Amino acid sequence: MPPKARLVKIGRPKPVTDPRVATNPNEVCIGVIDSATQKGPVWYACHRDDYVNVLFRKLRTTFNIEDKVLRNGKVCISRYSDITFRQVLPDSEDIAEFLALLPDEESPFDDKIEKDDQSKEFNAKSQRKKSYGSIRKKATATTAIELHRKVAGKALDTLEAVVRGGEAELNSLHSLLQDSHFSNESQAKDWLEDIKNILPQAKTPPTVIGIVGDTGSGKSSMLNALLDQDIFIPVSSHRACTATITEISYNKDSEGFRAVIEFIDATSWSTEVRYLYDDHKANAEKSEEEASDHVAATALAKLQIVYPYLTKSNLSQFSPAQLMSDDEVSLKLGGQHVIEESDAQRFYAELKKFVDSGEKTGEGGSRTRRFWPLIKVVKVYIKHDVLANGVTLVDLPGGHDANAARAKIAEEYFINCSGYLVVALLNRAADNSFAQKIIDKTFRRQLSMDSGFFKNIITFVCSKSDDQDFRHTIETFPQDLKASLENLEAVETREKTETERLDKEKDLLEEKLSKIRSDDVEDEEERGRLEELFLRLQDDDSNATGPDPNTLTPSQIMARIGAIWKKKRASKGRRDELNNDLDNIKLEKSALKVGVLRAKLELDVQCVARLCRAAEDAVRYEFSAEIASIDQELMQKANEDDFNPEKALRDYEELRARLPVFAISARAYQALSRSAGESEQFRGLPTMQHTNIPQLQQHCRDLSTKARITSCDQFLTSLSELLNSLILWSGHGGSGADLSAEEVEKLQGECKKDLTKLENTLNTEVQGFTKTLDERLQDQLCKVLSKERVNARPKSIEIVKAWNNDTTSFPWSTYKAICRRNGAFRNPEQNWNKTLTEPLMQSIGKPWADFFNQGLEEIVSDFVESCNRYLQTTITQLLYTAGRLGTNPTTLAVLRAQMKNHQKRLDQVKDTTLKMIRIRQREYNRTFVPAIERGMITVYREVADITGRGSLKKMHAKMLEYVSRTKGHVYYNAVNEVNKTLNGLVPEMEKLVGKQIEEVNRRIARDCLGLTTPPTAAQLKCREQINNYIDQAKARFKHILDGDLTEVPQHDASKSEGLFHDDDSTDDIVKCEPASK
Repeated sequence: MPPKARLVKIGRPKPVTDPRVATNPNEVCIGVIDSATQKGPVWYACHRDDYVNVLFRKLRTTFNIEDKVLRNGKVCISRYSDITFRQVLPDSEDIAEFLALLPDEESPFDDKIEKDDQSKEFNAKSQRKKSYGSIRKKATATTAIELHRKVAGKALDTLEAVVRGGEAELNSLHSLLQDSHFSNESQAKDWLEDIKNILPQAKTPPTVIGIVGDTGSGKSSMLNALLDQDIFIPVSSHRACTATITEISYNKDSEGFRAVIEFIDATSWSTEVRYLYDDHKANAEKSEEEASDHVAATALAKLQIVYPYLTKSNLSQFSPAQLMSDDEVSLKLGGQHVIEESDAQRFYAELKKFVDSGEKTGEGGSRTRRFWPLIKVVKVYIKHDVLANGVTLVDLPGGHDANAARAKIAEEYFINCSGYLVVALLNRAADNSFAQKIIDKTFRRQLSMDSGFFKNIITFVCSKSDDQDFRHTIETFPQDLKASLENLEAVETREKTETERLDKEKDLLEEKLSKIRSDDVEDEEERGRLEELFLRLQDDDSNATGPDPNTLTPSQIMARIGAIWKKKRASKGRRDELNNDLDNIKLEKSALKVGVLRAKLELDVQCVARLCRAAEDAVRYEFSAEIASIDQELMQKANEDDFNPEKALRDYEELRARLPVFAISARAYQALSRSAGESEQFRGLPTMQHTNIPQLQQHCRDLSTKARITSCDQFLTSLSELLNSLILWSGHGGSGADLSAEEVEKLQGECKKDLTKLENTLNTEVQGFTKTLDERLQDQLCKVLSKERVNARPKSIEIVKAWNNDTTSFPWSTYKAICRRNGAFRNPEQNWNKTLTEPLMQSIGKPWADFFNQGLEEIVSDFVESCNRYLQTTITQLLYTAGRLGTNPTTLAVLRAQMKNHQKRLDQVKDTTLKMIRIRQREYNRTFVPAIERGMITVYREVADITGRGSLKKMHAKMLEYVSRTKGHVYYNAVNEVNKTLNGLVPEMEKLVGKQIEEVNRRIARDCLGLTTPPTAAQLKCREQINNYIDQAKARFKHILDGDLTEVPQHDASKSEGLFHDDDSTDDIVKCEPASK
């Protein structure tokens, strides 16, 4: 009996010096340690088929090595005469890697096994071989598909192109699986359900960017410029043209413009009409001691916008019910109006009719009916590349909307926003209170509770960079502009000096030119006289008796005329030279002027750039300082005893560096767009790039990039997983072909046992995750809330006293309007429910942020990591069992790649869970204000019903009495409601995580157990169709990846070559070109 040896290494030695190993892909290396002497390892190389037979046939049959010994890694190596081993250099590789090295086909060594025709066992094995052999002939020996790996790191356009191709493949597969051949196949139903779940992942994920800023800050102008339009969103400097919510998305249907105007329902408008009606009516009934304000006038004005026939005198003649019966209004309520235009100007004109607040445009000053108070949201669709990748811009009006329906819509947008563009005038950026002014206290608190500061979702936009005083900028930044100023001074000095020199030269040249012209005139006069004399002499020759000695002869005259012509030609050349010199002087002077203009332009550009940079720096500094202030406030409220102002909650320098700020000029960009990039209308902004609009456009595109890459990766992972499942099912791999029925059943039992253990362990992990989540929730939030509601009670009395204070008190009609609307009117100061919430929010701000930002992420990460550790162990065991079942190497490689997809799906559990937690975080922290409102609604209504003389004092007294009597009970009820909502997080996360873990278990079981069951005759046809589909899909995906990818960064060819591959590792067998036969 040969000595026993322990298999310790399988792989490719490095370096490989044996040429037979280096050039033959069928060579496999084995390293052994003698179990008796513990010497080794000694490395050998042999043919792959021989190697497999040694390990799994001869070692089991000839040496009678038990399965459990094989599982423990002990094998025997013998030098058979018909097997040639060659010693090679050592290398290290994990023992589990040998599981993928099984042969693709039946080993030729089978022919050397003695056959016993009388053996029942032999007959049973032969029958199984025959069955599996027929399957092999029909099956396609394909490798694993891992699309997500093959496109990882490539350009986003490439990723999305592959996703589009994958989407088409899923539709094709869906049609195939609905064929009648698959009607009785349970797997087909499973795959169809997978397709149904995967297809939505191909959609581009939405990226909602909220745009906030005060009226007149330039939001609408910025939107128009961002979308390369002169005007298609109404703009006004003195009216709130965009008081409604405006959502702008990509127009997939046409090249033109489309708007869908959605109106509030009849119930919401009826409630608001009643409020407005009561506001005006109460003003008429109030006593003289109450001070007058604009609430009643505002209420009437708003009613008159929708009902233009109303006046102050006739309003009492109409009841709210009668106003609601207005046919033109009732037809709008609950409906929508669609505007479609190919021209931006016409679209703008139509849209303005609805969103503009209106003017007296009728004859005799009559009003035109407007519908903007009835609008819930305006959804605009335009085809522009900024929006093409899922970006949606939402213009969010500031303040609190008195209409509950619109306020709810606005709140939903705030919850779903992926980021915010905060717009303010550039000339306010240097203000020390800039951050506080453009982001009010309530919004800052909301961002803190939403983890907006942690996630860096804010972008600042400083508008109207073209509106500046250049002289003031130069005086403010003399050192920064020193080089440009000195350059301009030098250029102007040179221009002045050179101009003086050139002027002198010009005078000399003009003097010479004048002299030449004067001579030319005299010569021309002389030539005339000579020609006249010549003609006279010709006439006198016929009568003359002899020559006159005092007269020139004709020949002399002609000589003189010739001399004059010659001189004239010479003077003309001289004049041309002088004129050319004068032209050159003009060109030089023009060049000098151009140089001055360029220097001035450069100075203007530097002035604008320096002012923009100063504004951007100021915004970054003020914002980070404001965040630091909020953090300190939260830390102090959380624990006053341990509060250390020197301790920073985060890196504020990094926050400043990462904060995106853009100083833009929408007007200059639009002017340059109209003039094909050339315009001198705006100083210091010579090109579109200087306006920073192109940079802001790219920033908006980039905000969607991360979500799109993640979405592509998830889709391609799911698609690869589905296609690999098809490969495993259709290929089958010859499992169990060489084992007895008892052996197969035994190994199947082990596989099922491992799967059951995996399922139970992961379910236990889910229970542990849920328990930890509940414990952390109670300790870090619920108990803190219960404690802080007690501390907040005294502050509620102080808040109400501030409402009632003689110097800071609200006017009577405003006080009443706030109470009539359950504590929330027009602006943050008039939202009493949020004001009452502040003491509680200040105290729980840090615990809230700690729990949702660090605590939950840690819990989820630990859970997924723990699941992954056990899953890895189970996968190794499942692969080992599959190898012992006789699964061929190709199929086993597919299974191994599929297991990695399952592991990645488990990793995605973390992303999905944290994404849902972020949504719930935003929703939960918005439950405080409604809970406070419900606790105060009784006193609000009682106060709103107070009328008569002295009603303002009575309202003050009633409000204070209620809060004092209840001793801040409003906080008690509110915290109970919030805690109840928070406790709902635990079962929701348990259900969400449990469902995902259940899906991982189901898919692993499907892929593993499917290898152990031989197909029926009816299934063979289906498998053939699946194989054909896989071949076609392979070719189509190859075509996608073999396209023009010149823009894609190059990666390691060994990791990116081809679309289909069999494994991550290249070391488990010798990878090289096949030897020639």
